Amino acid sequence: GETLASGSNDQTIKLWHWQTGEFQQSLAGHEDFIYGLAWAENGEILASASTDSTVRLWEVKTGRCCQILQGHTDWVYAVTFVPRSPDLIAT
Repeated sequence: GETLASGSNDQTIKLWHWQTGEFQQSLAGHEDFIYGLAWAENGEILASASTDSTVRLWEVKTGRCCQILQGHTDWVYAVTFVPRSPDLIAT
């Protein structure tokens, strides 16, 4: 892909064209600092981890937060997607 994502203490995610440096979009919704970002394999979903104790999933095309994952009781510093593997799928 051509998009770079950055998370900030300003509680937003910024999307940039990585070759030109051109700003594309801002994603807002977290209530505290953003420390971790991860792209889904299809490039359509971006996950963000925050010190607001949530992980949010974003539809990159629309800029909409499509899901908020709650359950942590403290800051979330990292998030990642695990590639599909037959070994990881419960039977």
